[in-house]
Amino acid sequence: MNLPVKPSLLVYILLAVSFLLTIILFSIAISAPATCSPSMHLNATEEKLLQIQESIAKMSNGAKEIESECAASVSQVRSLVAGMSKDTQKIETDCTANISQLSSKVSEVTTRLHSLQILQSQLQEEISTLKEKYLLCNFNQGWLHFQNKCYYLSSSTADWRKAKENCIGLQSHLAVVTTQKLQNLLQERTGDEKYWIGLSDIEVEGQWKWVDGTDYNSNEK
Repeated sequence: MNLPVKPSLLVYILLAVSFLLTIILFSIAISAPATCSPSMHLNATEEKLLQIQESIAKMSNGAKEIESECAASVSQVRSLVAGMSKDTQKIETDCTANISQLSSKVSEVTTRLHSLQILQSQLQEEISTLKEKYLLCNFNQGWLHFQNKCYYLSSSTADWRKAKENCIGLQSHLAVVTTQKLQNLLQERTGDEKYWIGLSDIEVEGQWKWVDGTDYNSNEK
């Protein structure tokens, strides 16, 4: 009778190792990456290349559009600058002309102002002289005021030249009688008395003139 043989410990160990190897190989087979064929890789590369080419084409078209827009903008700017340059030249020309006209007017006004200042000075001197004469008329005995002038009837006797000098000493001159009213007034005041007046032909005989330069015939200075 044959008795069953019990497997030894070594057999169990070998079985366990075989089982583990089987599990490991199965795991490796499941987790290993799939192997692609060369044709599949080429197709993917071509697709990427096409995508890149399309992107490049789009970028190129966009760049051309931008370049065209920039060129149009530059042209507009140049046109504006040219127009502004013309306007600036016109404004400069107009300003120069206006400045010239204003300078001319300023010169004219300055000349007129100078003339007015001279006239003002002369008038002030005349006013001062008239005030002095007016004071003489009012505060000195013997003076007569008529038509903004003062007349003095002297009681002293002298020749014509001396009478003229005496009047100059009184800041005056011999009477210049160029109106009928003044002549009537003096005749009324003097009566039959004889007085020297400022009329003579002492410079040229026969040519009568008043001492203030007024012509005898025309009564004009």
